[in-house]
Amino acid sequence: MASEQTTLTVPGPHGEREMRISSPSRVMWPELGLTKLDLAKYMVDVGEAFIAANGDRPVALQRYSDTIDGEQFFSKNPPRGTPEFVRSVKVVFPSARSHPMLVLDEPAAAVWAVQMNTVVFHPWPSRAGNTDNPEQLRIDLDPQPGTDFD
Repeated sequence: MASEQTTLTVPGPHGEREMRISSPSRVMWPELGLTKLDLAKYMVDVGEAFIAANGDRPVALQRYSDTIDGEQFFSKNPPRGTPEFVRSVKVVFPSARSHPMLVLDEPAAAVWAVQMNTVVFHPWPSRAGNTDNPEQLRIDLDPQPGTDFD
């Protein structure tokens, strides 16, 4: 049996790209009933602003195996099957180890990340061409389980 899928047309700097979304009816936010397709369509709608804020930066992807309440993991290395239009940059960590990290330069790249169940994007505060020198201060607020912002 073929798996459920759909295609979204994503505008970008190099024209439109047709992006496949598998399991579009997978409910990612059970409380709200929001699906993977809902998130992908949202990314198409905000894609230009998303790339303006996060493009040209190494990014780690926080991916979920099922719903946002389920297992999650971080994806830093470009996974097998990364589209040719999604680039990567070699980064060196303080420990001196290095590896490639994804760089999202167009809305279709962000939609591709959503296709892989990415819900949270963690961009670096530095540009891909100068990863050792941050040019922004980004504050990441992560309340621990059982706490909130109230």
